[in-house]
Amino acid sequence: MSLHPSCLDVATACRVLAADGQDHFCFGHVSVRMPHGGLLVKTAGASLARVGPGHVAEVGPDGAARTLGLRLHEETALHRAVYAHRDDVGAVVHTHPLAAQTATLFPPMSGGILSQDEVPFAAGVAWYDDADLVADAGRGRAFARCLGSDRAALLRAHGLVTVGRDIVEATALALLLHRALVIRLAAMAVGRPRPIDPVTVARLSSAFEAGHAGRMAAIWADAVAALDLPWSAALGPGGLRPVQPGDDVAVRGSYVRVDGVAEPGS
Repeated sequence: MSLHPSCLDVATACRVLAADGQDHFCFGHVSVRMPHGGLLVKTAGASLARVGPGHVAEVGPDGAARTLGLRLHEETALHRAVYAHRDDVGAVVHTHPLAAQTATLFPPMSGGILSQDEVPFAAGVAWYDDADLVADAGRGRAFARCLGSDRAALLRAHGLVTVGRDIVEATALALLLHRALVIRLAAMAVGRPRPIDPVTVARLSSAFEAGHAGRMAAIWADAVAALDLPWSAALGPGGLRPVQPGDDVAVRGSYVRVDGVAEPGS
């Protein structure tokens, strides 16, 4: 049976996240939105570090798996609810790195922005105050409402979620948020960290947002380049699968080479 080309994107994202230390046994999952209203999602059974294109299933708009022989994660409900709630989201990452699980044992992050890696989340990181799995439609809707328009959420005693217009953004944001949490926890362990002053945060945020797409693409490209993937030969510039006929370019993104870095093209 032939696989949808975007299965390669999901598998690549999973490997990137595993290399970043976001693996948690066979748990954690990544998805991309499909043009017909369904999604492609990493399935149960394999760790992020072992995921290949064959571990990615197509899910129809009704929530039923269209790929035979694969078992969906219970929390596929989370992905479906986010897509239903947010038309601007083309990809979702949900992982359980140690730093995220540890950070979510405490009250929601406070005390200002501590590192530059937190700046992309200066507008807010949603806090989902329910330690249960987001494993049914009701909890999925509750999570999506909690996420609101934010780029990321922390789930109590559970992990993190990041969303993006495509797989590149969602994955790069997960790398940034994970690093920001590691820095925050390390700083809290040795004293009372001093936040970046609001004026500097505003200036950094303005600069980062102006180049946001390029920054996300550069982070993705660097992370993919560090990996020896079985399918590396199929990836184009910047670690991206070339756009193919049938892709939803509005969601997948059309990427071109700009000064050696993959950036969204028109």
